[in-house]
Amino acid sequence: MVGFMRMLNRYRQHRIIKGKIRQACVSNAPQALKAFLLDWIAIFKADDQLISLLEISTALSCVEAKSQLMELDRTIYATQSQRVAWDGVKFWQILRGQLRFSLMSPRKQPGDKLPSLYPREQ
Repeated sequence: MVGFMRMLNRYRQHRIIKGKIRQACVSNAPQALKAFLLDWIAIFKADDQLISLLEISTALSCVEAKSQLMELDRTIYATQSQRVAWDGVKFWQILRGQLRFSLMSPRKQPGDKLPSLYPREQ
């Protein structure tokens, strides 16, 4: 039961942060978006290691979403003269399908199979 409640809590956090990510995209707020993306990935990481946008991009399957994350990173760290217009709405349209809860849920390993309750005798 505790595991289910923990998973439910993570799902709720995921939904709240996904809404904040959407709002940051629509508002064209790259700094806020980065903070919310880091909050999103932190839900699924058990350790307290530092996380970057590059690490988030490795969790995504869409090449275009990865490219958009790198563009966001360049936008955030560009000097004033290097800045180009960043399109948050386009970013959200690409990214929203990638921010699935199941994407980051712990995956079972092949050795994680429970032994049978009724093993067959050979």
